[in-house]
Amino acid sequence: MKYFSCSLIFVSIVSAGALQAQSSPTSSPSTVVAEVNGLTVTLGEFEKERADALYPARRTYYEAERKLLEQVIDERLIEIQARKENLTPEQLLDKHVNQVAGKDPTDDQLKAIYDTLNVNKPFDDVKAQLRTEVKQLRIGNAKNAYIKQLRSEAKISVTLPEPRVEVAMNDKTPIRGSRSAPVMVVEFADFQCPYCKQLEPQLEKLKSEFGDKIAIAFKDFPLPAHVNAQKLAEVADCAGEQGKYWDFHDYLFNDMKEFDLAQLKDRAKSLSLDSAKFNSCVDTDAEASKIKQDVAEGTRLSITGTPTLFINGRYLSGSTKYETLRDMVQEELSAASSPTRQTAQR
Repeated sequence: MKYFSCSLIFVSIVSAGALQAQSSPTSSPSTVVAEVNGLTVTLGEFEKERADALYPARRTYYEAERKLLEQVIDERLIEIQARKENLTPEQLLDKHVNQVAGKDPTDDQLKAIYDTLNVNKPFDDVKAQLRTEVKQLRIGNAKNAYIKQLRSEAKISVTLPEPRVEVAMNDKTPIRGSRSAPVMVVEFADFQCPYCKQLEPQLEKLKSEFGDKIAIAFKDFPLPAHVNAQKLAEVADCAGEQGKYWDFHDYLFNDMKEFDLAQLKDRAKSLSLDSAKFNSCVDTDAEASKIKQDVAEGTRLSITGTPTLFINGRYLSGSTKYETLRDMVQEELSAASSPTRQTAQR
């Protein structure tokens, strides 16, 4: 059989529309979706007015679509490789997966696995089922490894439209960089969240690499499990009232060892803040309403954990590799410079 080395397979998935038999009749923003006593409501008006409420459902639908799309990509890769090796997809998987997975586990191997499990049945009673499960696990691992190899040799372009949401900004929203930067990264975070702390160096690196092309905004989302997170958010916002938000932001994530309100007030003094004004702001919970607004917005967007990012309205949550952040920013910058950029995505 003929094998291809150093090959570059190209798989291009164009858009959600290409997967549909026909476009939806209500796809145009000018389409009238309701009429009340002669007053019409267009699709565009409706979606704009209820953007936050619609976003979670669209996000869920997109994630389901994307998961299925990844399966389609895997199937296409297998089909392409099978044709190259003059095999059917089933024969290809048997050759590169089933045979690689090896022989059935021996009784001794199964007994070793059985001894690590909390099973209330004798070994002989579960041996057959255990052998089947171990074999399936091995085949599954071998298939995942093979598909990973095919993907590494392929050029895959996914342009399935991702839902976006416009995160509200006001004069009190702390922003590093220009509000008019081509890429806006909005972070919902908690000052006591260890994953948020781990993310900070990556965001700093991102700002260093892209400079004035990006801006980073911070939204408070103190989690109930972190008892001091609310007060820490208030402390940072009180410092922000005197132009020192980011100084406190960086201190809380990088240098604070434990929560100590007196020490935080001393920190404000060392930054030459008006101590009386700062202390009064902190002691009277003056910034609590601002934080409440951030939390309410995050809740409407179905945020349940931190950190959660929106990069030009695109959702990203949890522990994230720097490469993922950088690639998303680069995609947005490339899109911003493209004359055919779509300004509205549903």
